[in-house]
Amino acid sequence: MWSPLLLFVFIHDLKDIVHARTELFYLFLFVELVIALNSRSLKYSFFKLRPHKWLVIAVVSQVALTAGLLLIPSIRAGFGILPPRIQDVELMLAFGAFVFLSMEGIKAYLRRRA
Repeated sequence: MWSPLLLFVFIHDLKDIVHARTELFYLFLFVELVIALNSRSLKYSFFKLRPHKWLVIAVVSQVALTAGLLLIPSIRAGFGILPPRIQDVELMLAFGAFVFLSMEGIKAYLRRRA
């Protein structure tokens, strides 16, 4: 669903391959976390479900690992990525919101149809 958008972002920033790789890496991480949190139910809204303890633990641990990746230069160099710029964070939030709202819209449509 959102893969063509990621391809566009990657190709758009291809003049600086390290930045393109960085942006794509963080986008994948962030959007997959949004999908994981919103996929607890394929019918009910994200806001109507109680948090799932193990899923919250997994998301928090992923955020901690990503923070470690950001803070330790040798690990960042091993991945071949840079610290995210403010534009990268804005892009991640926009993509995350798009994916979240798309999933909620599909769930609302399926609830009305049932």
